[in-house]
Amino acid sequence: TFKDCSSLTTVTGLESVTSIGAEAFKNCNALTGDSTRLSMPELLSIGNSAFENTPIRSLTAVNVEKIGEYAFAESNLRKAEFPAATLIGKYAFFNNFALSSAEFGAVTEMGEFVFLLESNSQNSLGALEKVVFGNGTSVIGDNAFLLHALDEQGEHWGYYYRQSLKTVTLPDTVKKIGAMAFAFVTDLKQVNLTGVEEIGAQAFYNAVSLTAADISSAKTIGLMAFADCA
Repeated sequence: TFKDCSSLTTVTGLESVTSIGAEAFKNCNALTGDSTRLSMPELLSIGNSAFENTPIRSLTAVNVEKIGEYAFAESNLRKAEFPAATLIGKYAFFNNFALSSAEFGAVTEMGEFVFLLESNSQNSLGALEKVVFGNGTSVIGDNAFLLHALDEQGEHWGYYYRQSLKTVTLPDTVKKIGAMAFAFVTDLKQVNLTGVEEIGAQAFYNAVSLTAADISSAKTIGLMAFADCA
């Protein structure tokens, strides 16, 4: 792999690659120009930490099915467009502050803290506005959209409100919403819960703009699932 190749500025010839292994480009933070805007039409799998801590801005990979843990953590990705993805590993987009939108396929496995951001300033709370999950999606992972507030020593002391996220598209096939999945997502007004059977603890805690929730299919609703929603 190219892990820790801090002098690497250019990568070409990726058009036929079907799999990117774990840590393949981790810490290649000197990539520039077209090497931060990649097209990989044959790519099916992105390994753990494959693009962690890189300046990659875009990746066109419409056939990707698996996105590994920390795959784009602390990267510069603007849009995550993976309409065939069915598996998203934990922390896949951790501290990806530039990310404005994401699109996935029929997600059946989703780790925790997928979009987690950690910040010590209310002026740096990310750009994520819209996330779309495709038909066939069955689960939204725990703590999916949390924003951790850090003190001057970098210790977690609480949560910031994720005010930028206004649209999350969920199909009727979703069966489970994880614990704190949408906690502190304050500007989300609507979310489709029609087929959801399990709603985790504090799933919508402090989701103060939520105006309606059809939970007619719910069999289990966790502690404080909708606490402080108004």
